[in-house]
Amino acid sequence: MCLHLSYDKMINLNAMKKILFLASALLALSFSACNDSKDEEFMELFTRVDYGEDFTSSICFDLEAPADRYRYPVLPGCAEWLDLHNLGMDAVLKALQVPSAEIEKMTCEGLLQTYLDYPYIGDITLGSYTEYKTFLSCLGCDNEKRLFKQMKKQGNMADCLLKYYKAFNCNTRCLNYSYVWRVLNYFCSLDEFNKDLSSSQKKELVRVAFEKMELFEKTTGWECNTAPLFLMARTMMNDGYKPFVNKVKSDENLYIFVKDGWDDINLYQTRVIGFAKEYCGLSK
Repeated sequence: MCLHLSYDKMINLNAMKKILFLASALLALSFSACNDSKDEEFMELFTRVDYGEDFTSSICFDLEAPADRYRYPVLPGCAEWLDLHNLGMDAVLKALQVPSAEIEKMTCEGLLQTYLDYPYIGDITLGSYTEYKTFLSCLGCDNEKRLFKQMKKQGNMADCLLKYYKAFNCNTRCLNYSYVWRVLNYFCSLDEFNKDLSSSQKKELVRVAFEKMELFEKTTGWECNTAPLFLMARTMMNDGYKPFVNKVKSDENLYIFVKDGWDDINLYQTRVIGFAKEYCGLSK
């Protein structure tokens, strides 16, 4: 069963997000008067009626948005979005269906951007499973399934994912940026794509993951370690990095994390990071 939230749950979730974000902005404002302009901009972003392009993932990357990406006809906050919800969730999901004919013509970049632009991308990391398990479950939903199927047909999808990962902007103002960040990490972790990277590309991916994880925490103040830690671990395993492979074999909890992405950050952070820094040369 696909994990798209009901309208009422989605509204409550969005309301909670706004409250939390606004509370964070107000707290930051009380500590630092020098950030007045940033806080005003931050608060304005979450109080506007029509989110428009701020809801799309294209502004999360220091790349030009691919011309062949699908532009969803409705986005949260616009009048049409509210009108559709009045008709029921089925009407919303139907309106968000990407035509198969367009999917078949898309480039790697267009497919990935279309996937990340999906208005319900938050559902992909929210559920009763671990984030990674929820992500895998959502790959079976209609839109996601057809996009993923076409991605696997592309010969250079792994290179595309690496390019997008390196171009992710940790200072982005996209409303969904934390979800985009997580889903991008899980895509890069998939064996279908991760194993297609060369050993040097895998090391580059781990190095960038470590650097962006640190930068993400500094710019947002949030610890969002599980996804990049999982990516580092899966990449080292796929490259056959013996010190880490041997550690996983002897550590049952670490094995479970590498397999399922069980998100106990405190338990796995130091275990993975030490090996990751050695693996990609950051400890020298």
